[in-house]
Amino acid sequence: QTTLNFLIVLGMIWFVIALIKLLYYMICLHKTKQTVTQTNETDCHLTSLLKINTNEFDIKKSVSIFRNTEIQRPCMVQLKKPTILIPDFELLEKDLSILIQHELLHIKNHDIFYIRLAKFYKIFYWYNPLIVLFMDSISTIKLTIDRLMQM
Repeated sequence: QTTLNFLIVLGMIWFVIALIKLLYYMICLHKTKQTVTQTNETDCHLTSLLKINTNEFDIKKSVSIFRNTEIQRPCMVQLKKPTILIPDFELLEKDLSILIQHELLHIKNHDIFYIRLAKFYKIFYWYNPLIVLFMDSISTIKLTIDRLMQM
C-alpha cells in the first residue's frame, strides 16, 4: 500500500513538472512567433537569392526570408511555412548565399521538426539524464556549426 502511494506521488510530481515544462515551451513558441511576425523586414535581394538556391535544392515548399532586428544569428522557424530569418547586418553576396544554402539544408532535412520532437522528449522525460545529455549534444553541435558559419 505505501509503495503504491509512493508511486502515485512520484507520478503526480512527474506530471506536474512535465505540464509546467510543456506550458513554458508553448508560451515560448507563441512569443517567438509573435516577435518574428512583428519585426520582419522584406528584402528583394534576399528573396531573389532564396529563389535561386531553393531551385538548386529542389525544395517544393514555399519558403520566406526576412531580415530581423531581434536576432543575433540566422535561423529557420515555423514548420508549416518555413521562414528563414537573417540578422540585420551586411554580408558579402557569397557569404549570404552560403548562409541561405545552410538554412535550406535545414528545411530539406526537416531539422526543425526533429528538434521540436527532441524537445518534447526532453519535456516528458526530464528525469532521464540520457535525454538531457542528448539534447545538450544537439545544442553543442548546433553551436559548433554556427561558429564555423561565422568564420
